[in-house]
Amino acid sequence: MKRISLIMLLVAACGPTQAPMSQTVPGGAAPAAGVSGPPPTDTPFQPSGEAGAAAGETGDAAAGETVKVPDMCGADTRQGQIGSSLSDHQAGLPEGTRIIDPSTIVAQDYNPQRLNVNVTYSGLIMRVWCG
Repeated sequence: MKRISLIMLLVAACGPTQAPMSQTVPGGAAPAAGVSGPPPTDTPFQPSGEAGAAAGETGDAAAGETVKVPDMCGADTRQGQIGSSLSDHQAGLPEGTRIIDPSTIVAQDYNPQRLNVNVTYSGLIMRVWCG
């Protein structure tokens, strides 16, 4: 009897320690395997906080420091395009511009002269930045 009690105690200790998270997202659809959080929206990118609030700004958020990095790709002059359609501006983008939609795999190489344009699936510009 003691062995059965001990085995039951060990099996119970191996179970989950917290309740499972809900498997639905807003709208009632089930998320894809391995995906968490709400689905992407067509809302333009709205930076938060001071560090990184504008194109070309970096800094140590913990220290409250913001450093202006020179705009070497022209991103500062294109901030007004955020929220508009990529098709309205695509002809005027410099050669080598990287168009990044939510499904694009992006290499982490840094090129300060390269313009990057993040867009939604429907083609709205969310972010314009150098790198």
